[in-house]
Amino acid sequence: MEKARRTSSAQGSVRELARGLVNELVNYLGIQPTQPPKPMPLNWIASMLNVSIEYCPGGSLSHSDALLWREDRSVIQPSLFALPGSPSETTENFSAFKAVVYSKGVRRRFSVAHELGHCLLERWLNSNERFSLGKKRLEVVVDLLASYLLVPDRVLQAITGSATPFRIELSWLFSTARQLEISVSALIARLGNGSLDGVFRPSNCALAVGKKITDQEPRIVAVCTPAEWSVDTSKTLSQLGLNQLSRAFWFGAFFKPSRVKENIELKLRGKKGRIMSRQVCEYVVLPHQAGRIMFVVFDLPDVFVQRS
Repeated sequence: MEKARRTSSAQGSVRELARGLVNELVNYLGIQPTQPPKPMPLNWIASMLNVSIEYCPGGSLSHSDALLWREDRSVIQPSLFALPGSPSETTENFSAFKAVVYSKGVRRRFSVAHELGHCLLERWLNSNERFSLGKKRLEVVVDLLASYLLVPDRVLQAITGSATPFRIELSWLFSTARQLEISVSALIARLGNGSLDGVFRPSNCALAVGKKITDQEPRIVAVCTPAEWSVDTSKTLSQLGLNQLSRAFWFGAFFKPSRVKENIELKLRGKKGRIMSRQVCEYVVLPHQAGRIMFVVFDLPDVFVQRS
């Protein structure tokens, strides 16, 4: 990736930066989607980035999902970053890294992808560019890198097929997340970014609803809407008018798909004001390490009532 592109990306959208770095890597490695879809080969990608991974599911004294450090050695390998059209690959000195991963299940794969994201930034951005992102923004970029690495653009296009627009069903979310070995919440978040990137166009909306320890009420933790629409994720379900879904989150039976009619608050991106629409929401509540998690899909309204 050229220096000018690197710098402009680092100063621009963090989503564009993450997407660009992963697409560059995937293109270089020649990774292609399969049918049925398979999970990304993270261990192989790690080996290409000189990252050794050790799995320790017993847990960490620091309560971290994973730890990453630079090993006291460097390696010579063909560069993953040779510019397109170069007559031959260059060789560079790269530090080797070691990642110790403590998380389990599908969370483990996100933890590995997150640590690989840190390594990608080490490779592509110099220390000044990384410093300019700031610590919080850097972690946002790394989380996005993990998301794009678990489901790159070409894989997202393959799993959503040629249907335009694409309808998201609860059953499809569960089966696809299982095939890709990621969580349903991670898949919904990736679909949301794919919609904003223009990689695919959903015809309806999907939400993941959870509750952190510090929260009094459940709130949206991942969302996918068509690119022109948005849902305010800073609000709780009750603040969004989703009172029945809020009750269902607490009292709904596990594993039982159900439906309710709700007054849903939506916003048009770049427009002031809110739009309330009564829609049928299909949902399911599942047990989760934090207690409960709920997944919701609903259609976009045909007729809107503007609310000031």
